[in-house]
Amino acid sequence: MSSPEPTCLEPTCSHALWEGVTCELPLGHIGSHMRSATPNMAMLTWRSTLPPAPQVQSLRVDYLELIRASKRSA
Repeated sequence: MSSPEPTCLEPTCSHALWEGVTCELPLGHIGSHMRSATPNMAMLTWRSTLPPAPQVQSLRVDYLELIRASKRSA
């Protein structure tokens, strides 16, 4: 059974307890992981024995904004 996807827009931890059940706390949280209750599943909390993986920041570049900025400064 899988849980519904979180509806928040901020990135979540997503540490998997098992397939389809992932932590929905914000990235970089410390301590236990958590998954909210659903109509078919109770709220779950768990701890990982592994240290948290380092978070990778997105390297996405808004090239259109870079072009606009270069034209403004010229």
